[in-house]
Amino acid sequence: MPEYEFKAVDNFGKFTSGVSNAANPEVLSRILQDQGLFLMETIEIGGRGAPGSKAAGRIMAKLRGLMPKPKVSLKDVTFCTTQLSIMVRSALPILESLEILADTAPNATFSAMLKDVGRSVSGGKPLSKAFAEHPETFDTIYVSLLAAGEASGDLDVMLERLAAHLDFNVKLTPVRLKLEA
Repeated sequence: MPEYEFKAVDNFGKFTSGVSNAANPEVLSRILQDQGLFLMETIEIGGRGAPGSKAAGRIMAKLRGLMPKPKVSLKDVTFCTTQLSIMVRSALPILESLEILADTAPNATFSAMLKDVGRSVSGGKPLSKAFAEHPETFDTIYVSLLAAGEASGDLDVMLERLAAHLDFNVKLTPVRLKLEA
């Protein structure tokens, strides 16, 4: 069975690397997913998949399509919303606030998402529409409440309420898990 050197990332954006045996890179990807890791790169040690070979390039291209992006946690969204609320209340411009949040985001996926939101806002979209472009992280309730805050001129108040609601959900999540177990 071939041996592969790999780099992987977990849901929180933490990278890890190692060596593992697997029938092929797709099997390695599934093995790592079962461990909560997402394969980023792999190279077969020696043989046809040596670094720089065409086979290694084809393997990498195929794996990029298989890799799900690490998810953004509810805690991260809650923290971001709380910080955005404070920044808006302090009269810091939205674009500058989004840049700061993107630079300090806890994982690369969330950082890229916040930068994309910033680009959309910079392009003239309302904040709520920019967040709506990322439904995997910001649900319709979040986006609707942002839109209501924009329309009423009380964005800071609405962000504060959203942050409190999200914080409640973060605290409630362990209780839900215990009930479901």
